[in-house]
Amino acid sequence: MGATGIMPVGLFTRTYTSWRVLCQLGCLASRPARYNRGGQANIGLEMELQLVDTHGNPAHGMAQVILAELGKFDEHRIVAEIGDWVLELNLSVRQLIGTPLSDMYDEATELLNLIRGLACRHGVRVVLIGILPTAREHDIQLEHMAPVDRYQVINAALWRREGARRVKLHYPDGSPAMVQFDSIMGEVACTSVQPHFFFPDLDRVTQMHNIILATAGPLGALFGNAPRPFGANGWKDARTHLFTEATLGRCYVGGYISDPFATIRDAAQSRPLVRKPERPFSGRAQNLLLQVGTQWQMVDRIIPAPKDRRLRHEVRYCSSLPLLDVMSFMAILGGVLANPRSVRLARLIPEHVAKANYDLACRDGVQVQYLWPGADDIVRSTNLSTIIHELLSLAREGWELLGIDRTEVDRFLEPVQSRVGDSHVVVTGADWQVTRIQYYLDRRYEYWDAVARMIGDYAELCSRDDRSISTWPHPAANLADTRLSAAWAT
Repeated sequence: MGATGIMPVGLFTRTYTSWRVLCQLGCLASRPARYNRGGQANIGLEMELQLVDTHGNPAHGMAQVILAELGKFDEHRIVAEIGDWVLELNLSVRQLIGTPLSDMYDEATELLNLIRGLACRHGVRVVLIGILPTAREHDIQLEHMAPVDRYQVINAALWRREGARRVKLHYPDGSPAMVQFDSIMGEVACTSVQPHFFFPDLDRVTQMHNIILATAGPLGALFGNAPRPFGANGWKDARTHLFTEATLGRCYVGGYISDPFATIRDAAQSRPLVRKPERPFSGRAQNLLLQVGTQWQMVDRIIPAPKDRRLRHEVRYCSSLPLLDVMSFMAILGGVLANPRSVRLARLIPEHVAKANYDLACRDGVQVQYLWPGADDIVRSTNLSTIIHELLSLAREGWELLGIDRTEVDRFLEPVQSRVGDSHVVVTGADWQVTRIQYYLDRRYEYWDAVARMIGDYAELCSRDDRSISTWPHPAANLADTRLSAAWAT
């Protein structure tokens, strides 16, 4: 089947650092040699989940209901997000020894099943869907913000000086719509998955950041999918505008870097979120000071932690994929970052080309070719499947250098292999969503009913078992027909 032509990828970043961190930025910048020296390489993962009702709409207030039922149990691993129907999983940091990917996958499965069980008792479903297509303008108003101090701090700091923002959209039938919001709730449309990477080598912090940006377009086309913001057409006429307006006043736009400390310093000086708390706040809110963001990159947040003397990387992307494919993204990007040969990519792909590749992924996804260096180091148009096969090879080699068993790595890289043919990419989550909606429209369902039914099918398939999207039934077939699976997009 190939791509639908609406394959936008939603990737942006924001960084929470503490008041203490910014007070120490001068010290941090003057003593960089103390950072990222020694210690064990590790990975982490945050996942934002949306809770929806039987009609696929945001289940307002249910995040707080589930958190109340959990009580003190897992209070650090399951937390509230900006919207009152969104939860975030904070998985344990894993050292890169033994079976870190499998251990992380098992932990995520345990927490997801726990939340699904609680949600089911209230007639609610859990979806890992990036942008929820049924979220409408009334859902992103301040009344639906989670009752969490730190979000109140952010909102007060930003929207005291900003007026209402408007985003113009077009629905698939061409009809226009205007979405307006006057708080940071615009960001709730952009839930994400956030892998974390730490390697104990300061010299590689810059290299890794630039590698993440250099590979953002191809990896984003394959893994980042959010084709229906507010039910409308995707990135082509809405997503970049949405992100720009939703994160206005918070964004420190960057690109390739040569000095991570200078980047942090510049960000602190140019985009302070809260220069000094105007009143005391409880919990994590009192530690907020700075948010650093960008619009176009599958951006690496370089996060300073003076206490641990570490700079770690955090990547953020909107994904419409089941958990196994999320872990596949961690496997391919983590392996690429661990491989010293990957430095070649950032060296040969100029920043403006990396950004152009990203914009291309947002507009056209897997349908087009990307500018990529060949074996002769010349950058030329290359089909996406060739690029992904090269990144898979780099990833396997990187994990091998870390001493991770091949069986462990293959468990999570093979789903990527199954989604990529010899000459073209065959399966993406965005394509599944768009095609499934069309399936219901062809059966004379009203548009919003079709979107709701797609979400119900998506949630059901995500919850069934340990499966990649490549094994899902054809999006234009009866889901009971399990004969139609991996070859559906060929």
